[in-house]
Amino acid sequence: MNDMKKLFSKVLNIVQIYFIMIFCVAIFILSSCANEQLSPSGKIAVKGSTDVIPSYDFNWETADLMPTPSNSQIYVPWFYGAASSICSTYPADVYSDYKKADGWVMLYNGFSPTTIVTSANSFFILYNKYKGLMRIYQYNPVGGLTCSSTISSGISWSGNGFGNNSTLSFLGRDIVDLAKTQTSYYALEPGPQNNIESPVHPDKWYMFQYELAYDPNLTYTTSQTPPTLTWFVNYTNITSVKLSGGISGTINGTIGSSTLNNDISSSLVSGGKDLGTAGIAALGTSFFSTNKLGLPSSIYDKIKDGVSSALSAATGNLPGAITNILSAIFTGSSASTPQTLKLDLSATLHLEGTQTNNGSLFSGNTIPFPGTLATTDGGSYYYTSGFSPIYNQSLGVFNLSNKPTVIKKTTISNQPKPGKGAQYSNLYSIDNNSFQIQWNSALTSIATITNLTKEIIISPEYNFTVKGHGGRVESYNGNSIFTGIGGISDYYYTLDDSSEPRETVYIRISFNVVPNDGAPTSTIVKTFAVNVNQTVVDQFVCPDCPK
Repeated sequence: MNDMKKLFSKVLNIVQIYFIMIFCVAIFILSSCANEQLSPSGKIAVKGSTDVIPSYDFNWETADLMPTPSNSQIYVPWFYGAASSICSTYPADVYSDYKKADGWVMLYNGFSPTTIVTSANSFFILYNKYKGLMRIYQYNPVGGLTCSSTISSGISWSGNGFGNNSTLSFLGRDIVDLAKTQTSYYALEPGPQNNIESPVHPDKWYMFQYELAYDPNLTYTTSQTPPTLTWFVNYTNITSVKLSGGISGTINGTIGSSTLNNDISSSLVSGGKDLGTAGIAALGTSFFSTNKLGLPSSIYDKIKDGVSSALSAATGNLPGAITNILSAIFTGSSASTPQTLKLDLSATLHLEGTQTNNGSLFSGNTIPFPGTLATTDGGSYYYTSGFSPIYNQSLGVFNLSNKPTVIKKTTISNQPKPGKGAQYSNLYSIDNNSFQIQWNSALTSIATITNLTKEIIISPEYNFTVKGHGGRVESYNGNSIFTGIGGISDYYYTLDDSSEPRETVYIRISFNVVPNDGAPTSTIVKTFAVNVNQTVVDQFVCPDCPK
């Protein structure tokens, strides 16, 4: 009997110890939770940073309404039929392209069920991992209607210790010069396609798309002031637009450059101004079903042929398929998204307008740059203010380590013909040691790069004959250009014995991005300015030739 009592006492002690342990663990958990603040999405908010605002995560694919307090209802930007929709501004293949299965992720979101909607938080941002495209969707909650013709936007980069980088270098350019750093970009955005609706009114969504360049120098930082992107939106009264001699009553493609903001102001003050060359980004295949950009037919017809060729080869072999195009992103068809494109070209720009009905809609919206925000062991960020990202990986698809070099070997000889001078024979080849292609590991971990093609492009100030090495003739902006994979040979005679004919040389790089999860294949085309390293390998001196 005594043995039974002793056994029972031991069991009771073990049970008491067990419950005491459970109680201590529960107290510890509750204490820990009390020190952490949960966001509405269930994510742990940033600890020790009272000014940091966690982005509210929600399923934008299936939602009809944005997350807002119950006393306000705002439809998602692409909700067809809503007065606020972007569907009246962009074609269907653009506004319907937002699916996760096609590579879109949410970067930031200023909306939440508990926060009143203001111009400071009425945005959310998507990013496509396979294309390097960032789309800022900005909602206008401000009352009042403004009868102005055009929306202009701008975005700028602040390094905060990282210096200038190439993140914005692909914007507003059909040819990228890596020797010219671009830290800001300004654009004239397209208005409603019906040409009736004013682009500036309350309860209205705006979309701004940016192709970001990958920069490997952007690394995770513990700085409380990380690199940032800032954007603004203005409205401007522009009454006339001319592109390369063609006339467009409205702006159907985004027109942008690094200096356009100042140029717009001066052109309106003077009542009209030629602004030189500007970049045009056409979004959607419908822009080339008809000449919506208002380009001269000699330019439009060639671009249309190039778009058709590239779309047909978007999932196949690229060599020879990319023609008459210097900068573009094409996406093949899938069940969720039709074929679509983003095409960059350059055109001479002339604007006219007035100083009436001009102003600002949004100014100074700033976000920390994703892929630079280091976290503590507890999962919080080091920076102290602003919104926190949902996707915190490096952005962009690729870049080049340096401005490429093309080697030009020239043979000068004299084979006199009537009215002709010396004969120049050139061989152009890519110096592959002069640069490296830098791939974003956040992309290559989820996709495969195929059909990588490097082509030399020669834009001459003279007529010459191309010899061998895959050289062929294309057309760009109404001029003949000569392209070749790996190298091009040419020969020509000078018309003036006192000077050597000139040409501009570029490198065009194209490739397919094939997602590992079966998402549609994308084709990316980008052209870069180069350094030319010329060597005269032979020279025939004619003592009787004119000097």
